[in-house]
Amino acid sequence: MDLHNGDLDSGDLDSGDLDNGDLDSGDLADLDLDAAADDLYAVHLDEFLARRSELSAQARQHGDRELAKQIAKLKKPVIAAWVVNAIVRTHPADIDRLSELATKLRDAHRSLKGKELRALSEARQKQLRGLEDLASAIATGAGKTANDAMLRQTRATFEAAIADEGAESAVRSGWLTDALEYTGFGAVDASAAVAAPRSRARAPKSSDALGTSDAAQSKRRAELETIAVEAEQALLRATVEVRKAEEAVTEAEQRASEAESRLSELTEALARAKEEATSAKSGLRTARRGRAEAGQLEQRSRAALDEARDDVAAARG
Repeated sequence: MDLHNGDLDSGDLDSGDLDNGDLDSGDLADLDLDAAADDLYAVHLDEFLARRSELSAQARQHGDRELAKQIAKLKKPVIAAWVVNAIVRTHPADIDRLSELATKLRDAHRSLKGKELRALSEARQKQLRGLEDLASAIATGAGKTANDAMLRQTRATFEAAIADEGAESAVRSGWLTDALEYTGFGAVDASAAVAAPRSRARAPKSSDALGTSDAAQSKRRAELETIAVEAEQALLRATVEVRKAEEAVTEAEQRASEAESRLSELTEALARAKEEATSAKSGLRTARRGRAEAGQLEQRSRAALDEARDDVAAARG
C-alpha cells in the first residue's frame, strides 16, 4: 500500500499483519533484549501482554533471569505509539520521505531560507495529513477506534520527528511506548517515550566530555534554529495580516467608490434643485407683482363703483 497513491483501506491492515512474532522456541539462543523488543513492538496491541509474558518466560527457561526481568519491564504502548510503530514497520518508504523532508526543513531553518521554508512547510502539511490518514486506516483495520485524540497524538509524534533528530530516531526505532510532542523550543525528550534495549540505547554525553567550542556551537545552532522557527511563525502571521489588510483595502475601496457615485448623484440632484429653486423664486416674484397690480385694480374698481352709486342716488333724489 502506497500512502501517496491514496490506497488507504481499513482492510489493508488487520491483526494478522502485526501479531506474528519473529521469535519462537527454536530461537532461544538468539534471544536478547533487542530481538525481544523488535518482536514485541511488532505484535498486535491486544497481544502485547501475552507475548511479553511468553518472551520473558522463554528467557527464564533459557536461564537468563536478568533478561527475563528486562523483557517483563518493557512498557505496553499507547494506541497512538503502537500505530506509529506499525507505520514504521509496514510503510518504511513514507517514513523515509518524512526523514528526508525533516532534514531539508532543518537545513532551511539553519540557513534562514524563507522561500524554501514556505515550500517545505506546505510539503510538511501534506505529508502529515497523509500519515494521519494512514494512521486512521491502520487503527481501523486493527479493530481500534481512530478517534480525534489518537489522531492528534500520532500527528504530534510525526511533527516532533520532523522538528528534532532525537525524536526522529525514536520514531524510526519502532519501539515507541508513548506519543511525542514538540513544544517549539529546545529538544524533544523522548527518553521516557521509547523502550531502550541495550544496543540502541545512547548514553548522554557529559558536560566534561563535550568541548567548550562544540558546546558553544551547539548552543548557537539551537539559538539560530529557535530564531528561524520564530521568524517563520512571524512570517506566517504577517502573511495572514497582510491578506486581511488587503481584504480591508478592497472593501474600503468599494465603499469609497459607492460613496463617490452617491455623491455624484446627490451633486446632480442639488444642481437640479437649485435650478428649480431659482425658477420658483422668479415665478414667485412675478406672482407677487400680479397680486399687487390686481389689488390696485380692485381698489380703483371699488372707488369707481362707489362713485357710480353716489351718482345714482343723487339722480333719484
